[in-house]
Order: sequence, then C-alpha cells, then structure tokens
Amino acid sequence: MPHDSLENPKSTGAGSAIEVIDGEKQHLTHANVHPDQLDEILLPKAIDYLHHNTETATYQIIWRSNHGSAHLCVEKTSTARIHRARRAATRQGRNKSSKTLRQMHQEQMRKVQWMQVAKDFLKLWVVRSSERLQSTFTSWLKQ
Repeated sequence: MPHDSLENPKSTGAGSAIEVIDGEKQHLTHANVHPDQLDEILLPKAIDYLHHNTETATYQIIWRSNHGSAHLCVEKTSTARIHRARRAATRQGRNKSSKTLRQMHQEQMRKVQWMQVAKDFLKLWVVRSSERLQSTFTSWLKQ
C-alpha cells in the first residue's frame, strides 16, 4: 500500500470491490466504491447475506484502488467454543446455585466475544496500516 495513510483514511480515492462467497468470486463487481462504503453498505450486506443463507460460512469483500487495498472477511462464528465452556463450567460448579452458573456462563461468553472482536480489529488494523507499521507489528508478535 504505497500511499496509504493512517492519519487521513479518506484520502484514498474510489476503487472497485469484489465479493467472494465461500471462496467463489461473484460475477458482480462494484465500481467507484469509496472506502467508507465498505462498512456503511457492503459490510451490512455481507452480514445480512450470512444471516439469511444458513449454509454459507464466509463472505469476503476485496477492495482495490490506485492508493491501497482492503480485504474484509465476515465469518460465521462457531458456537462450539461457547458450548464447551458452558459444559466445563457446569461440571466444575455442580454444587453452585444456578444464578452463579448463569453469571459464569455470561462472563465466559463476553470473554469469547471480546476475544473475537480484538482479533477482527487487529486483522483490519494490519490491513489498513503502512508496510513499516505492519512489519513492526509482525516482529512484535514473533517475540
């Protein structure tokens, strides 16, 4: 991303966006798409599509312009981790009241949700960051 800037993300011009559903490129290409439209229009469209199409697991949006690019991936989250955490909490707290179990379950769900939000944020941040900042972040992760 040679001209990408964190200080002024609106400085990039309009580009084109391609949608990929479960690894298959869709025939529709969006032209003259501004970066702001990714989260205002295309991201809600992806979420709505995943909600209504139960068999679909991923919806990707690839945006490119002369000044940069972005790759957004919306995935259905697995509830298996939440159910495993719930079973573990139930086994550990059989003698505790149901209110305590409910609180433990809610706390565990919040942790899982915040971990997913943090992962998604870091993915987007790395995509939007400059190459120098990205290499700094990557070297920090390797430590």
